[in-house]
Amino acid sequence: MGELYLVGLGLSRKLTTEKALEVLRRSDLVLFDTYTSYSCDITLEWLSSLGIKVEPAERKDLENEYMKIIEKLEKGSSISIATIGDPVIATTHMALAVEAAKRGHRVRVVPGVSVLCYFLSKAGLSSYKLGRSVTVTFPENLPSEYPYRVIKENDSLNLHTPVFLDIAGKRMMTGKEAVRILMALEDKFREGVITPERYVVIGQRLGCDDEKVNVLKVSEVENVELAEPPHILLFPSRKLHFIEEEGLEWIRRQSIE
Repeated sequence: MGELYLVGLGLSRKLTTEKALEVLRRSDLVLFDTYTSYSCDITLEWLSSLGIKVEPAERKDLENEYMKIIEKLEKGSSISIATIGDPVIATTHMALAVEAAKRGHRVRVVPGVSVLCYFLSKAGLSSYKLGRSVTVTFPENLPSEYPYRVIKENDSLNLHTPVFLDIAGKRMMTGKEAVRILMALEDKFREGVITPERYVVIGQRLGCDDEKVNVLKVSEVENVELAEPPHILLFPSRKLHFIEEEGLEWIRRQSIE
């Protein structure tokens, strides 16, 4: 029987664990997930320079054509799927893991520092009030109203809403683009979800040496210079604990000074 490892690389090299690198080095093949997320310095070339047998993997390789991976496992191979951040939190790789386990292969998960946990910590907000996350996608014709509905639902439960931003090939959505899409949805539905005075937290290049976290009013986002992507948003709950309020105000002062 083969071995399948889902390995989280963290957000940057300095956050990649020794355990992750140890598993990758002893794998017969490492498939590097190139579509789920992006890092400022974790690259295919860097992994190769560490003596790791690594190949790039697109969505079709890990989702549509996953039986090719199963076939390698059937031959007794040790295969790792390496993902920026955590290998399970924001991916569909667990479907592959379940199929491999059903066939009797050994499956292990090596967690990594996820952008979700990292961002919540940097924003100073309570994990007890973390609501359902959602992704703002590039609109093909009309923007999907789903992110707007999720934010509204979380608001009704007094929960924070983490908002992931779309990656299409090499194009990464920016915080400004995402806020524009959400403001357009507000103009359409007018339900008071994305108001000009509402705070939004924008994480930029998290885990990298040049990372930034801004706490801004929605109306301010367009005129603030943001770092290069990747970006992530978080809409705080409507009613904050006083410590959360003070924390956000402190971060806001730091980001606008």
